[in-house]
Amino acid sequence: MRLAAFALALAFVCGAASTARALDCDNVTHPFVAVLCSDPDLKRAADERQAAWDQTWQRLNEEQRAQLKQDELAWIRSYPVLCGISADQMPALPVPSVNKDCMLRAGEMRTAYIRAYGLPAGGAAPAPAPAPDTSANPSYAQGVADWQALYAWFTTLSGARRAGADYWAGNRSNPGHESCAEAADNYADTPQAAEAFEAGCNDAKSRLDSIDVRRADPQYRAGFNDEAKQLPIPAPPPPPRALTARLTINNHSCRNITEVKIDDVPQNNGIGPGDSGRFLMDDRCTHTVHGTSGIDTWNSAIQCKNDSPYENFTITWVATNHPPVENSLGNESLIVERISNNDLGQVQITSKTDCLAIERIDANRGNCKTNEPELPQVLKFGQTLTISYFCEKLLEFKITTDQGVGVFTFDR
Repeated sequence: MRLAAFALALAFVCGAASTARALDCDNVTHPFVAVLCSDPDLKRAADERQAAWDQTWQRLNEEQRAQLKQDELAWIRSYPVLCGISADQMPALPVPSVNKDCMLRAGEMRTAYIRAYGLPAGGAAPAPAPAPDTSANPSYAQGVADWQALYAWFTTLSGARRAGADYWAGNRSNPGHESCAEAADNYADTPQAAEAFEAGCNDAKSRLDSIDVRRADPQYRAGFNDEAKQLPIPAPPPPPRALTARLTINNHSCRNITEVKIDDVPQNNGIGPGDSGRFLMDDRCTHTVHGTSGIDTWNSAIQCKNDSPYENFTITWVATNHPPVENSLGNESLIVERISNNDLGQVQITSKTDCLAIERIDANRGNCKTNEPELPQVLKFGQTLTISYFCEKLLEFKITTDQGVGVFTFDR
């Protein structure tokens, strides 16, 4: 961007007024100012940067002011372009989030830099590295500014896109290195990941090509390298852990579980009454599982056996906050029939309601053994549960459910 092209923008950022002024968004003609004015977060950050500028300006001597103004001039020339904003063409608004995040990060870093400018070590704010004589070496200041903007852009990246940018930054000087497209094919095992990798690689190339040309200037290279030592780009966050373990959650209640979280990560699907949900978990050995129906809340902790994180887990959730009501369940809710299967006595329970959770069976007041599936069991309308009993005469059958308790008797 030619100096004349952003002189008006400098009047906002580098003015020597004693009071802070808000960003003037009327009659905007400069691309990066248009971006700042188009987003409330960017506009707020620009106003904060102006306030920091005004405060710092008051405590600097004339020599320091000249140096800071030259430093700021280099930064304004650099950071919008490195964040993907054209130097001379108005962008389509709003800009993509990756460009906004880069500009926001660069602006916040610059505000901290301005606040600390010229302060001694241990002062009210962290002091930057000793300021070079940028009035004598504007190329040095441009190198510093370009590294700061590049740093801000890199910190907005993650996943395959960050991997692509890292590939180009680390391999562009190696003879015979693969192109972005070739490296993407070797890196990714899905089309989406390959596309993101190649995009990050090409973005890094577009930013670093112009920087590499300017690095032929020793003063620029010194500023770029010195700032890189002071502000190294952090390593990318680790990739998400692989989803390897399977979890089955049995909803043995008549309530719809609308929210499930595994290790505090919300899952997309709920679990209907009496149904089961199946989920994938990462390869840790310990997990926390949360669920809620709006009435009940479930919290479970599971631990793999023998440090083998690839096993399958099963959790059964039941409703617990309803009071059983004696003799409140009758023939309008259940059909209870005693049947004979050769020498084996059995009772069939059939639900006449939309959902009924069978929670406990007592035959002959606990004096007759039964053999039933694991309880609770959820019966929907028309579904049947068969219970075997082992006593000479079955006289009484007590059924406890989530909707009450019924006692059914049989002829002697």
